[in-house]
Amino acid sequence: MMQKANYSQAELVHSVSVFKDTVPLMRSNGIPLTPENYALWYTYSNGGIEELNQAINQNLESGIEFSKKLNRELYDKYIESQDSEALDGYQTATKELIEKLLLELKVVAGGSDEYVSSMEDCEKQLRDNPDVSQLNQIVGQVIEKTKNINIANRGLAESLKTMEEEVSILKSGVASLTEQANTDQLTKINNRRGFELKYELLQQDFDENRNEFSLLLIDIDHFKKFNDTHGHAIGDKVLSYVASTLKSGVTDDDVAARFGGEEFVIALKNSNQEKALEIADELRVTIANKRLRSNQAKGSLGNVTVSIGVATIRIEEDLDSLIDRADKAMYQAKDKGRNQVCGQPS
Repeated sequence: MMQKANYSQAELVHSVSVFKDTVPLMRSNGIPLTPENYALWYTYSNGGIEELNQAINQNLESGIEFSKKLNRELYDKYIESQDSEALDGYQTATKELIEKLLLELKVVAGGSDEYVSSMEDCEKQLRDNPDVSQLNQIVGQVIEKTKNINIANRGLAESLKTMEEEVSILKSGVASLTEQANTDQLTKINNRRGFELKYELLQQDFDENRNEFSLLLIDIDHFKKFNDTHGHAIGDKVLSYVASTLKSGVTDDDVAARFGGEEFVIALKNSNQEKALEIADELRVTIANKRLRSNQAKGSLGNVTVSIGVATIRIEEDLDSLIDRADKAMYQAKDKGRNQVCGQPS
């Protein structure tokens, strides 16, 4: 006989309610959906820290913009400093909510062994500390299994329908938050977090099947001087131009990302050193041949060039080592006069 869940329906409704309130609140205030920001605003919506709520309410009433700096200061003061093991943003909150939903759904569908078994499989996956993309998959499984179950009791069917709607909302929220958390907000390509998640798949494929891949480390030449001359607004447009050129110049199987500042990285799937050097030079030429113009600057901005370092994965090599070798190759390209491609021996 199945044991009844320890979580009450009221607790479940409260958790879902907080989740539903948090994302729209952040969006209405123009706050990027990053893990740290979500942790901060989920805590605010839940009323967990009185001082935090007072600080946010004062800013809301004053009409102060919740800038990146302000959100970071609030997070550091009220979230991270309060608990050295602070929850990793929405990932932990979402996992806890899914666990509660699974327990309640198992109780509601107690007559279906197949359904209960499916929910227990999902619980097992949760115990393995899944990342946000895996959480999204688990929620999808819950929705799919829930749609396929028949419940004779009308009251139970209505309860299940309500829970299914809540899980659907959760899935939508997780998908949106996952994309936002892994995307560089300026250039709209992967950020470092997004890159590292996708890189793990390439590393696993190499370790298991020896499918070789290469890394390109790309740096915009003299970007600081360009920024100082034309201003940060135009500098941001240049970053976006380079990012879009890099992304469009590789396949969907490859991973392009902004690593910070004027530095980008690309992981090329199924690419040895020779192929990677060819692709890198094609990207370099495409960027260098574009003559940039700006209405804001009232004329031509000239040409932007990049220096690229190339390194191909070695057996038992980790990401830090691969990046370090690509970085050394990139600095060799700088030393040769910039607008160059150099490779590290594979």
